[in-house]
Amino acid sequence: PTSIYGNTFEQMGHEVSSEDQRSLNSALANRQPFQNLVSWRQLRDGRVTWTRSGGVPIFDDEGQFAGYRGSSADITDTKMLELEKTEQAELLEAILENMPTIVSFCDRELQLVFVNNAHAKYHGLEKSEIVGKTLLEVLGPSTGAKSEDFIHEVIRTGEPIIGRIHTPDRYPDRIIRSSFVPQFDANRQVTGVVALDEDITESRHAENRLRQSQKMDAIGQLTGGLAHDFNNILAIIRGNLDLMGLQVHGDHPLMTSLMPAINATQRGAAIIRWLLAFARHHPIDAETIDICDLVSKIHDLLRTSVGKNFQSILGRERRIILHN
Repeated sequence: PTSIYGNTFEQMGHEVSSEDQRSLNSALANRQPFQNLVSWRQLRDGRVTWTRSGGVPIFDDEGQFAGYRGSSADITDTKMLELEKTEQAELLEAILENMPTIVSFCDRELQLVFVNNAHAKYHGLEKSEIVGKTLLEVLGPSTGAKSEDFIHEVIRTGEPIIGRIHTPDRYPDRIIRSSFVPQFDANRQVTGVVALDEDITESRHAENRLRQSQKMDAIGQLTGGLAHDFNNILAIIRGNLDLMGLQVHGDHPLMTSLMPAINATQRGAAIIRWLLAFARHHPIDAETIDICDLVSKIHDLLRTSVGKNFQSILGRERRIILHN
């Protein structure tokens, strides 16, 4: 102990904050007590120790100032815990500030106390323009009222509300999934609510595209099965038409019906190929066709299909006129 006699705090390696140093200097100059003076020093082995000191002035019998009497306590363990908590808080704040999820915290009076960068960017405002305002002011009347209802429920029950889907007033083309989580004090009283908002518009669109793709796959499978069945039926029809063609020739009365039927089976076979190509996701080769030539080949079948009240005329300019 004798090695420290006559030394100042600075000579002993103690350091204090500039604010504490000013307070200490003022107390010493005015011969006043001081307390809660936090200082730290680094030992030879590299460890850092923290102390909290206090002192009161002492005077001799004649009232002359004689010095200070004080005490110090080692608060290294407590200070290290505080620093660890501070570092954790800073890390948590950095994570919240940089995460893509829209995060906000409002107190029991429904005033926004904290918003992260994503929240400010989403609303196109500076954080200083949001903090201190109510949910109605920031979110709009409908969305703000719904959010307030959820927060009132969380404050009342102390239970979180997870995954509520809604469309914001100011962004009707967006889809938001919101969750509300209570924050408690040491007495397990709800002090406020953290709101976590996630824009799921793109993921919903992707889900819709996936569902549509699955529907198309199902339609393709069904189409393929029907096309195979229809192809078998068409093969029987075509075979019988070919047998009939071997039995009739030239100007036989059946030829006027037989040839359009054969042409129709050829068109049916082409349609089946297109259906199978669709079912198997094969590219379909487009080709140029003469509509008038096609209609002339199936004229009799077409006239039966559209009804007796319609008449088709192939004009000289090879234009099709279909009229009542």
